[in-house]
Amino acid sequence: MLFVNSAFGMGSDLGTSGRNGPSTFPSTGLAVRGQVKIGQALTMRAAVADGVPNDPAFPRRLNVGLHSGDGALLIGEGDVELGNLRLLAGAWGYTARIDDRFDAGIGATTERQVASNGVYLRGEAQLIGDRDRGVRAFVRLGSASGRANIFDRFVSGGIVGHGLIGGRPADDSGIAIAWAGAGSASRELASARFGEAPDAETTIELTHRFAVTDWLGVQPHAQYVLDPGLDPTLDDALVLGVRVSATFAH
Repeated sequence: MLFVNSAFGMGSDLGTSGRNGPSTFPSTGLAVRGQVKIGQALTMRAAVADGVPNDPAFPRRLNVGLHSGDGALLIGEGDVELGNLRLLAGAWGYTARIDDRFDAGIGATTERQVASNGVYLRGEAQLIGDRDRGVRAFVRLGSASGRANIFDRFVSGGIVGHGLIGGRPADDSGIAIAWAGAGSASRELASARFGEAPDAETTIELTHRFAVTDWLGVQPHAQYVLDPGLDPTLDDALVLGVRVSATFAH
């Protein structure tokens, strides 16, 4: 994926789910994954992962293992390619119920246990040219349980150009925007804490990857985050960075 912000990959609806997020960077756990190709166009994928990767109390500590009550994260996805159009649709859910976000946030004596699940749809299309030189676009829609998850609605979209600059056929340029709507429990918690709070977080990213060689890339990027963390005490954030990537092959 070209974009640095993870919202343009997994999506904030799934990426912030569970007690410690799904089993992905930076907290990974045990998982089994498989896929099968049906015909020329359709691929079906499924995975079962530890429901609570690592330890939420010590997020920087590696803790590989399965514990009673953690449950599992189940996810399935269908991927179909129709010429220049690609569609992906999936559903996910945790087998173990988790604490209601509002109850957990206020430290309620008796916390409600709620289900955490969701669905998503992603589309990609070649708008101009081809993958060697052209422009592609993507859009992603997601929905998740509002009591169990920070965000229960998600929309993102972006445009990526490859080889558009003369003399630099391997460079990539992109701009994308993601909007994540606060879940019902998150809105209640924000109202209890602040009286009034944002009901969504919005992220805009602009990036360009310079292909220095066929194995080395340098990618400056700028991100602007409106209402970060749904916290009204925080100002909008401008994030500047550079990612360096190297690929080694035998």
